[in-house]
Amino acid sequence: MQMQWVPTCASLPHDGEPVQLLLHDRQAPMSGAYANGVFRTRWAEYDIDRVRFWREADINPARAQSDHANPGIGFGSLALAAN
Repeated sequence: MQMQWVPTCASLPHDGEPVQLLLHDRQAPMSGAYANGVFRTRWAEYDIDRVRFWREADINPARAQSDHANPGIGFGSLALAAN
């Protein structure tokens, strides 16, 4: 089950927590972790003010595989969180 998107201005993940994040200027989520006040992905670090929403990463490999095959799946909760 996909977790709900959380606005960064409302709450932050626990230190070291694996997350998916959405930047202010992007529509596709990225995988990473939150630690020491920044969101880190494989390629970069993002300050809190650059991240619109985050959610707990789904660590189930089968679920993650299906999400990559259908990238539009899971965005319904984003529309609810934004309202």
